[in-house]
Amino acid sequence: IIYNPADAVTPPRPERKEAVAWDSTIIRQFMGAAEGSRYRDAFRLAALTGMRRSELAGLKWTDIDLKSGRLRVVRTRQRIPGHGIVEGQPKIHRSRRSVALSPSAVSVPESIKTTRIEMRLKAGALWQHTDYVLTKDDGAPIAPHHLSREFSRIVKEAGLPKGTLHGLRHSYATALLSANVHPA
Repeated sequence: IIYNPADAVTPPRPERKEAVAWDSTIIRQFMGAAEGSRYRDAFRLAALTGMRRSELAGLKWTDIDLKSGRLRVVRTRQRIPGHGIVEGQPKIHRSRRSVALSPSAVSVPESIKTTRIEMRLKAGALWQHTDYVLTKDDGAPIAPHHLSREFSRIVKEAGLPKGTLHGLRHSYATALLSANVHPA
């Protein structure tokens, strides 16, 4: 054969999955089920800001201004095959943004700071000094896929409707729209 017959065929388009957005009742149920999770604060921050998991994993303390109630999304951490977990910028320019924090969202970084102090005391000399907001018990930055894995585990154990961590972003946008607030 001189040519590949498959080159003459147009492949079918993959079916797009519709995003599932939870309502506030289901989000509250999820947050209750996530109460004992080490990533509880990450999930709260995702639900209250609409941040992506890579943005959460890349968030540093220098990006948060609790006095003005804002945080800046300027970096991501994501797994790149063959390179491991890499820090970079959000791929779309519009994704680099400033997010206004509600009073309940401001309480999340404050809670994280308290937990971090406890973790640092427990880890002692093994503590890794990083500026990342969300860290493992030894201060090392978290891997984004751990957030998704833990999210799925909690949803399954709690018997909640199917949902994803990225779905919290859609739930946040839906809540803004229903409150007549533009998601941007």
